[in-house]
Amino acid sequence: ILPSGFTSNRIIRTSILFEHNVDGFLSIKKLHFLINLKCSGGLIDIHVEPALKVINLLPCQLQCQLGEIGCSVRDGSRKTTQTEVLSLNAGKEGKCLSVDCGLSPHIAVRLPGYKWSYWKKIVNRSNSHTWRPTEEEEGALFEAFQDSAQYATEFKSIVHFDHKTSGGDPIDLVMSIEMGHSPILKFYAQYWILDKTGIGLNFTGGFSDLLATTPETLRKSHLLPAEANDRSLKLDMESEGHEWSLGINGMTLFFSRDEKIALSVKSHTGEKSQWTSLIDVSNAMPETVKTAISIDQYHGTRRFELAYNITLCSSVFSRTRQITFFPRYQIVNLLGLESLFIAQEGALDSEICIPPQSFIHFHWEQSSLAPKVRLCSESGSWSRGCIQLDKIGVTAMRIPSSTGSKPMVVQAEVRLATKRQDSAVIVTIWASIERSNPLYLLKNSSRHMIYCRQKL
Repeated sequence: ILPSGFTSNRIIRTSILFEHNVDGFLSIKKLHFLINLKCSGGLIDIHVEPALKVINLLPCQLQCQLGEIGCSVRDGSRKTTQTEVLSLNAGKEGKCLSVDCGLSPHIAVRLPGYKWSYWKKIVNRSNSHTWRPTEEEEGALFEAFQDSAQYATEFKSIVHFDHKTSGGDPIDLVMSIEMGHSPILKFYAQYWILDKTGIGLNFTGGFSDLLATTPETLRKSHLLPAEANDRSLKLDMESEGHEWSLGINGMTLFFSRDEKIALSVKSHTGEKSQWTSLIDVSNAMPETVKTAISIDQYHGTRRFELAYNITLCSSVFSRTRQITFFPRYQIVNLLGLESLFIAQEGALDSEICIPPQSFIHFHWEQSSLAPKVRLCSESGSWSRGCIQLDKIGVTAMRIPSSTGSKPMVVQAEVRLATKRQDSAVIVTIWASIERSNPLYLLKNSSRHMIYCRQKL
């Protein structure tokens, strides 16, 4: 480890034999690492680095198998031999010492609920025949449209995973290699999808037919009953972050080579909708910007009103974009003890109850009708006026009582939601108090007495 000069930098690739017990038997294992000698002014700094590193930039657990290309003793054929197994939690880094960089190292990975991927060659130097990809691997190379200059020099390829259950949704991830003497492998998803609609959504990155009815790939934000009861998934459901890989509780991972997405509704009640047109999700947007999107029911009259937002994930996950889907309308009942019923004007037989101090997400029952709603109390009739949800502002309305008591007067405000609220539009309803903060103030500056009343 002597330095080569008074001021020098020297890297030595070496290995040692390591003895350890495996099931009570003594085994010898070769460990590979790098020694970096930095000499400055006669002072020597010695840095010992592993042969390569693996970083898990996924929100779920990642299992890795490292292997080398060796010759078979029987027939002399070349095959991949496993040398090391790692298990990494979200955001963690693993150091690999059991792989020889001169034997064309490979890696295979697995996510919760999925089978092991095929062996992927670790491409570290494009001008070296040892590290060059095959022609088949060239087809799996990935070039991100909006990749920043910081990661532009990294070698990226797509890793495909098949679901454990038959008919389960496959998934693609990105493996990025930061080239160097000790290469760094990073696994990340192109998109995280967070579904806050509560109705169950399907996602695809393209269609295989001109009518846009047959998706090329399919991802779901909910787990089907057949998958939930499958015994092969029970153990994986105990691992960290399995909801993201399996698509549970509104969380899923997504990949689209064209950076586009289309969605449809498939709720647990059996409701289906048509597919939307492909949406460009290549650019992130401010958190306050929420884009509205409408989805019509398949062979029905309902219309699902949603909104979405695209942001960059924080911290070490910043190369991944998060797509969050919200309900477009959220109706909030701030009445103290009174429940309200709300329905679209023209479809009053499809009312929805809003308990006091609670809220609901609202979708249109008849897509051909105007975007207006009416209110009704538990002991009253439908309101005289309407709330138009596509116009921002405050209004008041009178809810008649069917028992002959004094009618209820409520105020409603339609406003845009803040970035912390899980919707695009908030409709707040509260009781009108005559002597404090009236909605309208009438002032008579004339010499005559004027009588006013509400037109019923």
